[in-house]
Amino acid sequence: MDGLSYKDTLLFQIALDPNSSYGENILSIDVDLPSNAVPELFDLSNNQLEYKFYITSDELVPVWP
Repeated sequence: MDGLSYKDTLLFQIALDPNSSYGENILSIDVDLPSNAVPELFDLSNNQLEYKFYITSDELVPVWP
């Protein structure tokens, strides 16, 4: 991702598997350089996020045959 500096928004398209994507999903996001690339005074862990979201379906799915 060259040119990431000075950006405040990134857009991604994530393919969904129609058989297993419904329900709770979790995106773990970590925006940082490798630990040895830039020396930091403090590691505040302010560059990590865990985003939980639900994907619903308008189709009825049987749970028992």
